[in-house]
Amino acid sequence: MLFRSFSGVYDTNNADNVRNIVAGPKQPEAETDSYRVSVNWQPGDNFNARFVYQHIDRYSDDSKSVSGSDSLGVKPTLTPQDEVSLAKSNNFGELDADIYNLTMNWEMAGHDWTMVYGRQESVKIAQTENDRADYIQDPQALTHQGTNTEVESDNIELRIASLGNDSWDYMFGLYWNDQETETLFEANTTIPSQIAPPPFAGLSFSTVGAIPVNGEQTAIFTHNKFYVSDAWTVELGLRYTEFESFRRADVFFGEYIIGPPDALFDLVDTLLKDRKSTRLNSSHSSVSRMPSSA
Repeated sequence: MLFRSFSGVYDTNNADNVRNIVAGPKQPEAETDSYRVSVNWQPGDNFNARFVYQHIDRYSDDSKSVSGSDSLGVKPTLTPQDEVSLAKSNNFGELDADIYNLTMNWEMAGHDWTMVYGRQESVKIAQTENDRADYIQDPQALTHQGTNTEVESDNIELRIASLGNDSWDYMFGLYWNDQETETLFEANTTIPSQIAPPPFAGLSFSTVGAIPVNGEQTAIFTHNKFYVSDAWTVELGLRYTEFESFRRADVFFGEYIIGPPDALFDLVDTLLKDRKSTRLNSSHSSVSRMPSSA
């Protein structure tokens, strides 16, 4: 016997209802589109299987509101009730995920045998604006950061359980999970002229990198019921899990968005020349102090 079912949902709303009056007139938005397909198969009394697939697609604006007064008198005075953002770009997040699940049950030799397999694949793209008050006015300077995170996860669980014993019912199981996550990122940084002297003021550059995070779990577990009498039942459960994980962060210089002025190169060149000159003078001085041979 075969059963099929389908369900879905679509939702759209104003997210946190925070309006960005600097980046543009775009209204905040959150949109979710999801559906699920289920298939049940039962060819006989002793076996049944169920497969479920679910897809999720979600997008959401996530601009952060600000409140307070601008000491320079340029920006408007805001309160939390205004729900206004002043960032030069909008925060957003977008998730695309697929989830698979397969469950099979057998009744055989006085036991219930179960296998559960699951897999998840997802991609999340996000952008965050770090200059929330539009503090840096140069339109060419960038201050946002973006991430792209991919996740792949597999897990399997095997169980065997007794069926209706008089004095002792038991269940033993094995569990295994393997997950691989990698995040690629790009972060843009601009040095404000108000906090750095020339020639560093206004320097804008990016850094890029990757952060892999991998993990593996292996577990054994059991649950037992001891029927001591008609009024007393003792339950005992145990689980042992081993974890293995790996994490690394690779960060590299990306590029100059607003490159350093010639004055910065001149400063670095001068410092290198001074350092070389100091080493030469130190070497000559040490030679002159050496005693002459007879």
